Amino acid sequence: MLATFTLERDPLRWQELPSYIEGWVQVAGGIAAIGLAFWCIFRLVQSSRGGGVAWPTWQTLLFRLALVGAIAGYGAYAVLLSPTMLSSLTGSEGEKQKPATGSTESKERPKTFTDDLSQYALNLGGACALFAVALPVIADILSRRLRMRRIWALARLSFKEAIRRKALWAFAAFIAVPLFASWFVPYKAEDQIRNYVQVVSWPMSVLILATACILASFGIPTEVRSQTIHTIVTKPVERFEIVLGRFLGFGMLMTLVLAVMTGISLFYVVRTTTGASPFSFMFPEINEDAQFESLRARVPVYGSLSFRSKDAKFKGTSVGREWEYRNYIAGGTNSSQRAVWTFNELPDSLANRSEPTVPCEYSFDIFRTLKGEEGKGVLCSFGFQTRHWDPARKAQFDQEKADERSKPGADQVAIDNMLAEKYGYFEVANKEVADYHTQGIQVPTGLFKNALSSDHPPVPAAPGGEEPALLRVYVKCESGGQYLGVAKYDFYILDHERSFAWNFVKGSLGLWLRLCIVLGVAVTCSTYLSGVVTLLVTAFVYIAGFFKDYVRALAENTSAGGGPLESLIRLVEKQAPTTPLDTTPGNQAALGTDDVYRWVLRRVLDLLPDVDRFNWTNYVAEGFNIATVNLLALNILIVVGYLLPWALLGYYLIKSREIATW
Repeated sequence: MLATFTLERDPLRWQELPSYIEGWVQVAGGIAAIGLAFWCIFRLVQSSRGGGVAWPTWQTLLFRLALVGAIAGYGAYAVLLSPTMLSSLTGSEGEKQKPATGSTESKERPKTFTDDLSQYALNLGGACALFAVALPVIADILSRRLRMRRIWALARLSFKEAIRRKALWAFAAFIAVPLFASWFVPYKAEDQIRNYVQVVSWPMSVLILATACILASFGIPTEVRSQTIHTIVTKPVERFEIVLGRFLGFGMLMTLVLAVMTGISLFYVVRTTTGASPFSFMFPEINEDAQFESLRARVPVYGSLSFRSKDAKFKGTSVGREWEYRNYIAGGTNSSQRAVWTFNELPDSLANRSEPTVPCEYSFDIFRTLKGEEGKGVLCSFGFQTRHWDPARKAQFDQEKADERSKPGADQVAIDNMLAEKYGYFEVANKEVADYHTQGIQVPTGLFKNALSSDHPPVPAAPGGEEPALLRVYVKCESGGQYLGVAKYDFYILDHERSFAWNFVKGSLGLWLRLCIVLGVAVTCSTYLSGVVTLLVTAFVYIAGFFKDYVRALAENTSAGGGPLESLIRLVEKQAPTTPLDTTPGNQAALGTDDVYRWVLRRVLDLLPDVDRFNWTNYVAEGFNIATVNLLALNILIVVGYLLPWALLGYYLIKSREIATW
């Protein structure tokens, strides 16, 4: 199952950035509003006792405006949401609109003007609350109370102190992993690079993140306990500069360590020695199949996957496998089931290349109901159709193809190119497909010239037929009694390739992003909590981030059985998870309690980082390029957005503590 590239979630895209920003404003603004409410209560109590700190006039005015905007935004949201809340409490919405427990399908009602208005109100309230909380930090920056020179000095101090600590020497254990891992890791020939990448990535991730968590968790608490921090706070240094300096210093040190480990790991993965080398027992020669499978950095062009059959509602066949990543089409000469990849966007480079063919690669799963021929795969046919292809010209295409190939000295590649550019059609019949093995088809470049050409209008769709697309690829399984498993990312057009070494480095940048998350959370918590508690909190936040999808399923009530009380009732009454509960007062109270439980889970879900998004080992191991702009830059923005609320929290925590009595 590891010998193929799988993506269970679509990568982030720049088109989705506005929705991410909107969600971030709502979540971070909601947390800021809660903190703002507690601060206002505390400030009222403090002012009644004659305390408080005077703010500049402009800061006071902006704070009051932001506070009014937050109250107005959340107040309007509550008013607009009140009819829905009342109807849900009274149950007047009806059972038909409520999805079944554990169901992943729900009927979404169309959005109304009130829904849009409530979202605008929520965005306004969140943005104003966030601005009000961030205003003191903005004021410190504008008044130049935060100086980069002092932050840099504190960062260098943290760097030197971390080097002297024994936790950093844990990285010495990493040297033993690449030297002897080949002795204990069995693999098939084509999986050699995959296993090597996994072998070096997993220990490197654990050691770097664990060491960073220990250093950041015990940094400030250790200085407070030993009272060495007094030599810093007695100088003209802002307390928040200590937090920024710690984060920057630990980040520089761990980045340096990560760079060294990345260089060692890259050497281990790409080294090629002959069998006659005296070190061949440590560094065996890399297999050619492994180089073709993984020692690459493919730049693929993906399409959207759909299915076709006589049944209009056909969405693929389930063969009973627990992992539902792939759907299956039945094989056979008379089978009407097809897997269809639709490409609505194609780069111009596919049509402008000098090579006569463009490689298209795929890696499918085979589910057998018959043993078949020993050591053989299944037979599949591929059909490529552009928007200019007219099915009525199929007989003309076949005749011209036969005539051209019957000529003496005919060049088959040139003929396919000419016909593909003329008709917009290309087919490959009865090609053997191996199970979970990367294979390819050489498609004529003329096909992409036809698809991207504007000389001819696209052929209009027949009544009830498919809308024209730049390119569609149809895959049919010809072997009877066999099933072909396909997923969206199993088939792609190979645009070009880039350096594997640089792709390996970009894969390590994903680990660097996770490192920043660990450091940010640990440094923030260490401003208020002890070292051990900070370590536990940071570990919990990070590890829980790996189970964010599971927590989301519980929070959105898409898991079978419902909430904890509903599950208990079903267990006691011996009811199936999908059977509706009786509308008794006790059951309604249990369901209402579960709603509160799910609301709390959704708030917890907002605090967890989606760390699995930043694990790009699979890209490197399978030989796929990590897009610098689309994937790397966008994920950096996501991490910055996640760490900003933690930085604001650290600002207030460090200022609220009495360092001398800590």
